[in-house]
Amino acid sequence: MRLFLTTILTILCLLTATAQDIIVKVDGDTLKVYDLKINAKFITYREKPGKESPSRRIGRAKVLSVKKRNCKSVTISKPAPAPVIVQQLAENQKKETIVYVVNSVSADSVEKSPKKPKGEIKRETSADNAQFVAAYNKNHSSYGDKKQKSKKTGRAVAIMGVTTGSVLANEDVTVEILKSSEIFQYEIFVQNRGDKIIYLDLENCFRIYNDGTFKPYYSGRQIRQNKQSNSKLSFSNKSTVSRPQYTEGRKTTTGGATFTLEDKRQTSQVVKEQKILAVPPKGKVALPPCVTLDEYENIVEKYDIFSATLSDTNYLLRAGDVVNIDEQQTPYKNSFIITYSPNKNFETYSTVKFGLFLRQLIGLGTKFSRFDETLIHGYDRYTVCGEIYFE
Repeated sequence: MRLFLTTILTILCLLTATAQDIIVKVDGDTLKVYDLKINAKFITYREKPGKESPSRRIGRAKVLSVKKRNCKSVTISKPAPAPVIVQQLAENQKKETIVYVVNSVSADSVEKSPKKPKGEIKRETSADNAQFVAAYNKNHSSYGDKKQKSKKTGRAVAIMGVTTGSVLANEDVTVEILKSSEIFQYEIFVQNRGDKIIYLDLENCFRIYNDGTFKPYYSGRQIRQNKQSNSKLSFSNKSTVSRPQYTEGRKTTTGGATFTLEDKRQTSQVVKEQKILAVPPKGKVALPPCVTLDEYENIVEKYDIFSATLSDTNYLLRAGDVVNIDEQQTPYKNSFIITYSPNKNFETYSTVKFGLFLRQLIGLGTKFSRFDETLIHGYDRYTVCGEIYFE
């Protein structure tokens, strides 16, 4: 019986001895350990089996590899690179004799400087952002005569507000939404708050409409406008009253008067969109207007405009009436994304995001031709107006 117990204990000891984990350090030392565990920064282990043995740890940077029992070896750190030999001319060299000084330097010191991280860099919202947002959300009491009209209106002025969570000012830029020279059109200005040039990527600056469609401020297109001048017929005989007959290619009329026929000439105008817009230190620029051709094929540049059609039964608005609309219940909402960077190649970039929503309706009557925004009570440079039609 005693011999049997001795044999069992011997086998257990042999099994325990072979069940050790192995740590190979960067300096070449080898540790035989137990209960080896690996996390993001350290490798923990026990020098003896059992929980009675204290747990110890070693930094991953000091470990070359580990091998857990019955598992393959796992590499933890790469071996240190061999030193790079750099030859430098000695300062006291002579023309006839070139003497070199040999230095041993690490591989890291001869590598290229690291590239800047790519992607979006979050910027802190400025402390005055709330002040800018509040400037666009002031209430307007009425339009023109404060006395309400009995006649139901067919059109209304939309007063836009800035949505909750919008960023109009951060540590780099400030955004302003201001009325343009045309009625109901507004421009979006970006001001550089820093002392270095920033660049706007108009291909990644968007206006997102109420239905989810969007328009970038650069589409890579160009518009060509062709025009032809009219043919001009002039006579040397100023006393000629009626237009005489003539044949093409002849220089005299049947009546004997000489004339000159000018050929039609075609002119062409091309408008190209700009992709990158540079903003100088402390400078301010407007996002470009949308460029289109009108029905007469004339080039038209139009800034952003708000125009919508609503159901009259929902509002029953009369001329002079004011209806306040909650942001959550608003029927129309537009949002904007402006992308900018301190470098032209946009390896890093930041964004400013804000939105406009219909927050007030003011009954106007039937004719917009008589509209004067200065008659809106509470109107100022931050009042963004739109045009509403009722079905």
